[in-house]
Amino acid sequence: MRWRLRTGLPVAYLVVLAFSMVLAPVLTMHSPEIQYRVAPCAAPSGRFLLGTDELGRDVWSRLLYGGRVSLGAGLLAASLSVCIGLLAGASAGLSRGLLRRLVLALAELFLSVPWLYLLLAIRAFLPLTLSPAQVLLLLSTVIGAAGWARPGRLITQKAAEVREREYVEVAENLGAGRWHLIRRHLLPELLPLALTQFLLLLPGYVLAEVTLTFFGLGVGEPAASWGNLLAPLRHPAVVGCLQLASPLPLLAALVLACELLSGHGRGDY
Repeated sequence: MRWRLRTGLPVAYLVVLAFSMVLAPVLTMHSPEIQYRVAPCAAPSGRFLLGTDELGRDVWSRLLYGGRVSLGAGLLAASLSVCIGLLAGASAGLSRGLLRRLVLALAELFLSVPWLYLLLAIRAFLPLTLSPAQVLLLLSTVIGAAGWARPGRLITQKAAEVREREYVEVAENLGAGRWHLIRRHLLPELLPLALTQFLLLLPGYVLAEVTLTFFGLGVGEPAASWGNLLAPLRHPAVVGCLQLASPLPLLAALVLACELLSGHGRGDY
């Protein structure tokens, strides 16, 4: 029963969340960008399920369409980090020499860099005329490329451990090449660890996109994003528009679900 609660509920939440974002055009009645100026900060009703924001836009629509952006950025960045970490870690783990030391040294260097501040600096120097899609791709790429170090270091250590096992040495002595060893012997051992790292990275990367957009350095208006939905809360004039905080419980549940799933699969890592 405890195992089902730790895995079933988080998986169910993530599946429902993903399908809600994918089916946003079906589940919403209004465009996330249309302004109903006669109803700013309107309370939830049959017409507006979660009310409207300060510009009269439907919060329910912006919540679902904005989730596409924020979750999409997190998924893309986490996938990129894990793929880079898996490729670098598997290759370095097979090597007992310079390559392994180089990958571990680079990982330590990347871990010492305050990547969020670096991302802020990079975004501040880029043109503000970039389209929302370009900004999303840029943020995801930079976040993902900067975040490979943690999974890369762990995967390198795990791969080095597998490398020392007798059956791997036997396969190598029989003439197995590097890619054969990675495909047949390392990947089955490394994929659970890579999945765990993906689940640990995902909520942090979603929060990174939300934070950047909240401070005006992410996806710009009028495109919907959870950061754009939360941004007006900085102003006292909309303090009573509580529906603007609707992404917060979804973000909290996302962090909890990923933590429960990664904790279940973490094992000895």
